[in-house]
Amino acid sequence: MKRFKHIAVISCLMLMLGSIVGGCTSQHKAEPHKDETSQKAKPNKKKQVKTKTRKKSNEKEGAKAARSAMNFAQIKQGNYSSLLGQWSEMAASVNKHDSKGSVWIQENDRRLTVTKSEITNQDARIQGNTLNPNGSNEPLTLSFREKNNVLMADSSEAAIIWNLEFYPAGVAMSEDDWGPDLPQNIDSLKDRIIIRTSNNSYTQVFQKSDNNPTGSSAETTDKRANMDLSQIQTGKFDSIVDKWQNRQGKRLTVRKSQITFDDVDNFGHAATLDGLKLNIPSQNDDTGAPKMVPYFEFTAPAYDQKMTIESSTAGVISLRSNVPGAVIAISFLPRGVAGDIEELSASDLQQEKIVAVGTQNNATLVPNEMVYYRVK
Repeated sequence: MKRFKHIAVISCLMLMLGSIVGGCTSQHKAEPHKDETSQKAKPNKKKQVKTKTRKKSNEKEGAKAARSAMNFAQIKQGNYSSLLGQWSEMAASVNKHDSKGSVWIQENDRRLTVTKSEITNQDARIQGNTLNPNGSNEPLTLSFREKNNVLMADSSEAAIIWNLEFYPAGVAMSEDDWGPDLPQNIDSLKDRIIIRTSNNSYTQVFQKSDNNPTGSSAETTDKRANMDLSQIQTGKFDSIVDKWQNRQGKRLTVRKSQITFDDVDNFGHAATLDGLKLNIPSQNDDTGAPKMVPYFEFTAPAYDQKMTIESSTAGVISLRSNVPGAVIAISFLPRGVAGDIEELSASDLQQEKIVAVGTQNNATLVPNEMVYYRVK
């Protein structure tokens, strides 16, 4: 996941965009995960191998546990209630020191066992901030940190260093960290736990067999229809009809085939989306069409009324309208999908989300306070 730094957009472009989106949004540059010590196992680009696809587990325990979001605060304290369920090894990688680096190998169908107070696999037992390697009488201390919606834990210095990573459902394993050939049976919409050692950089990816697509807890089950991305990309919004609000106090209202925005781009422009046609009255000419604005030595429409559709492998649909030098993006994120939202809490992750922004960055790269949630 990448972190983005501010850049200044050339003054002529800012003047032209001033009438459209009131200026360019800040742009950041991504920073890939880096190991904290030279002894920690670091994933290299991996050689692709075929992996087998697993069927979803229908076991009652996994289905029940899937109702809870991965709770980082509890995990740090050694409470694994939010992880309870059936876990299976989806993939493994190893560095055989044959000049090929770390390569994916066929998984061994090993299991990860999770109880409320303990995580165990064939090599170690984890309890709170300690990790006990099998066959060792000296437990290692784990230090936790959070980065890009992932909880990481690194063991204390020893002959073999251990690294753990907890990926909630909806947080993708990036190509920058894991290479372009990540096995296809690893599902970004399911919880994953990664255990890695510095011994030949041996890495195992465990995945929870089932995650409730609604992401709702037993206490707060939401009876409303789930966000239907296939309908939304045709301009039908039946599944998200409601009033929505972000933590800046801005609102949008969704009807069956229309969305009205107090501020569609985070620069104060009210708008209406009828199906896949965007209308921003303040940016129209007398005929109701987008007015022409200067763009370098040319002129261009202030915005495109016809929205284009962009989908991502992480489970996000974005409707996009090009503006000179930027884009207005309206993105829809079902429960359990994080996109690139910054500082997204575990409870917010398990809600449906809408992002509307004028940007030069990724469509969902916004602070959590700009994200729209249903008004309860």
